[in-house]
Amino acid sequence: MNEDFEYVETQDSLIRCCKRLKFEKEIGVDIECENNFHHYGVYISIIQISTPTENFIVDVLKLKEIFPLIDILENKEITKIFHNVDFDFRILGKQFGCRPKNIFDTQQAAVFLGKKDLGLGALLCEYFNIEKHKHFQKADWTTRPINKGMLSYAVKDSLYLIRLRHILQDELKKIHKFEWIKEEFKSIELKLWEYPSFSFKSIKGYKSLTDKERGILKEIFDVREVIAKRVNKPVHFIISNKNLLGIVKNPPNKIVFWKNLRGVHPAVRENAHKFFYAIQEGQKHIIMIKRVKRLKYTEKQKKQITELSVLREDIGHKLGLSPHLIMSKDQMKHMVIDQNLNILKDWQRKLVEGKFNFK
Repeated sequence: MNEDFEYVETQDSLIRCCKRLKFEKEIGVDIECENNFHHYGVYISIIQISTPTENFIVDVLKLKEIFPLIDILENKEITKIFHNVDFDFRILGKQFGCRPKNIFDTQQAAVFLGKKDLGLGALLCEYFNIEKHKHFQKADWTTRPINKGMLSYAVKDSLYLIRLRHILQDELKKIHKFEWIKEEFKSIELKLWEYPSFSFKSIKGYKSLTDKERGILKEIFDVREVIAKRVNKPVHFIISNKNLLGIVKNPPNKIVFWKNLRGVHPAVRENAHKFFYAIQEGQKHIIMIKRVKRLKYTEKQKKQITELSVLREDIGHKLGLSPHLIMSKDQMKHMVIDQNLNILKDWQRKLVEGKFNFK
């Protein structure tokens, strides 16, 4: 395989690249991001694109705007091949409002083939005898210029996707599951992929705090967020969630506590007064948790849930698939509430129909 690539870092080169891409029937796509690992925030650094004959690395961080490439990703005439769309779709949607169309997810295909190791590295090793090194997985993709070794590593993530897609597709056709996976891909396209926002309510242990402690947590959480953004460091570099919770449960009443605090970023001590006043402000407020009323099943519904669980285990075992693919817990919940199979996809319904009734 040709590992050479064209590095796209100007609007003119992006336009030329996309003019070539729009004539392709299929492209492999991968993304490298900053994800609150080295710096503050979540954003795309580069996007790797491979055709059967060419490779491109698009420097999103430098370009800022990539509208011609968004048009390619949303073009229904071109199949976009990803490996595990989950994060990629969320970040593309959050940053650019992009919703790729006509997709093939090689990880999802591997799931329907009953594979246990779903990583791209494992699939490349299995089908192409290629070992994918992991030493750049935690690299800082915001550094410019990007290390040549990192670029070589990055291009391999899109380089083999087209060949891999055809192999997995052929295997799915042989076991009559290709129509199933096509329905799954259509469902993925229609899903609203939201990037989960991290707030003070997301911190583990939040619900066990008192109403007053939650008020304090919110205020010092907000101060940490502002400081992290200003110094361009991940929030946990500033002060850890564990430390925040400890302080919330035993709030200091003197500013000197913050000025002498160790095990935190220097910016915390430099902004001691902000944290000190945040605690004072937080103590004035209480934040109550609205208790969600849990759904109570009738005895009939409980029996149906049990029967559905047994049925999905049995079908999954016979097909060599994880039971949650046959029916998820959320789907089973809707089924017993609505007393029908409408929540299921067509391929799922065909497996279940005739083997379960709601009487």
